[in-house]
Amino acid sequence: MTHAGTRGVRHLRLVFVAATLACGDVKRDAGEGDVAMRPLGKLRPTSPIALRADSALREGRAWEASRILETALRDSAQRTPELILLAAAAAAAWEGWEHAADLLDEEVWVDSLFGGAGRALLARSALEMDRDTIALAHAERAVASGGPEELGGRLVLLARALHRLERRDSARVTYERAAEELPSIADWLRLRAAGLARAERDRAATYTTLRLPAAVVRAPAVEAQARERYGDLTAAARAYEAVGDRTSALRSRVQAASARGRRTQLAALRREMYASVRNQPGTPAASAARTVLDAYFTQRSVAEELLLAHAAFTEGDMSRAAAGFGRAARAGRGRGVADSDRFTYGRALLALGRERAAAVQFARVRTPRSLAGQAAYERARALLRLDRDREARTLLRRVVSQYGSASPATPSALYLLADLATDERRDGAARAAFRELATRFPTAPEASTASFRAALIAFVTGDVRTAAREFDSLAAGSVSADERASVVYWSGRAWQRSGDTAAARALWQSVLANAPQSYYALVAARRLGVPSWAPARAPGSGARTGDSARPVPAPCRRTPARARPSRS
Repeated sequence: MTHAGTRGVRHLRLVFVAATLACGDVKRDAGEGDVAMRPLGKLRPTSPIALRADSALREGRAWEASRILETALRDSAQRTPELILLAAAAAAAWEGWEHAADLLDEEVWVDSLFGGAGRALLARSALEMDRDTIALAHAERAVASGGPEELGGRLVLLARALHRLERRDSARVTYERAAEELPSIADWLRLRAAGLARAERDRAATYTTLRLPAAVVRAPAVEAQARERYGDLTAAARAYEAVGDRTSALRSRVQAASARGRRTQLAALRREMYASVRNQPGTPAASAARTVLDAYFTQRSVAEELLLAHAAFTEGDMSRAAAGFGRAARAGRGRGVADSDRFTYGRALLALGRERAAAVQFARVRTPRSLAGQAAYERARALLRLDRDREARTLLRRVVSQYGSASPATPSALYLLADLATDERRDGAARAAFRELATRFPTAPEASTASFRAALIAFVTGDVRTAAREFDSLAAGSVSADERASVVYWSGRAWQRSGDTAAARALWQSVLANAPQSYYALVAARRLGVPSWAPARAPGSGARTGDSARPVPAPCRRTPARARPSRS
């Protein structure tokens, strides 16, 4: 890469990292190392090993650079400052902060060589490991040991350490100094400084200096954080609401009411948030309310615990859902916990890989019948994961015989029974289950696939006429265009094997006519001995004669173990 290209990449990284500088959590400024320092400082590698490692590091292969240097560093004769600094920079690049600090911590040259790059790396490593006091000491020395070229980035390190240690005025001044040194990200650094200013007029004055549109847009959120930081909680809540941060707005409202001892207001807020969770499930408003209720209102009734658990499940937070259901069950000793709650609790446990606990919850579901059937099916799935296949099969058969059409899980139970039989090479049982599913539940989502697989089993076991009739019947039904192409192709295979070549050829020709760009058109053309469709060659593409697109067929789910032709 040219020097100009390198500068361009660095500039893009500065712009990317700048956005993180305006965020409220100073502990999580991902990628700030690109701003904080150029890790290699003034190092100019000279030895062959250093040159190889430096090249790998600059090309983004940090782990390879570490491997190149590892052996050399074990040899005291080769353990030079340049190799140690390179190894620390490589470790920092793959976020091995502890390793980077260990490499540099006892070296006496970290301030005197390479423009103090070693000291800057120590400061960055300490920040990443939340060792803020140590980071401050390193950052102060890094600023003192560097030249003008490194000053801006090292001031950022110093400001971050001061910020974390709540030395706000010093951090603010240091961010402003850094902004003077780093004009490409000055707006973002000034935003960070503004957020630390106690006086509203000082913050407002800083906002007027912003020029970047993205920084201007970010300013209201920074103002909301500053108001919260300095205790103007009611105004902070309004500011957060204005920028769409519902969680922070609710948090500020709760904190304001708590600070003033307004119990009536707190109770009203609590009711408002529970109403939001209850009436707006799955929405950002409900999620914000749940987050704040979890943080500030830990004393709950069983009904409230269940409400929050269901909300967490809806949002996909299975750990929180399972914890909430568990607390509700323990608090009420089972009272107040409905079978529908136990069912959802079981699903959350199953999603977390806690199959034994999930099976226990599913076993407790009794009513209504439709839900009990679903619970039995889910319990069978849990048992299968526990390698208790015999119990699972017994339970699946019970779903079919005991619940039948009363449960939406019955088609799934039949399909799973057929799948298990297929894996056990019991093709007759598998086909029977697939046929029962397709016959009893023709509108079930699994019905067309079950019909196809039943016909395919008949085909591979030699009952080709039955297979042909079933494929034809399926093709005449309401299957999708993609499914119809596969079904018609296999119908042709079945009629060919039964001796009716004319019927087979007619079916394959219909695939070519109706689905010319499908995989099945390709294989049908091969059986007909005619050219298959291929995409038009772009002018001047230079494609070799005979090249053609060969799409890879998508595998079907499970097929008979004896001979497993893909549905494709």
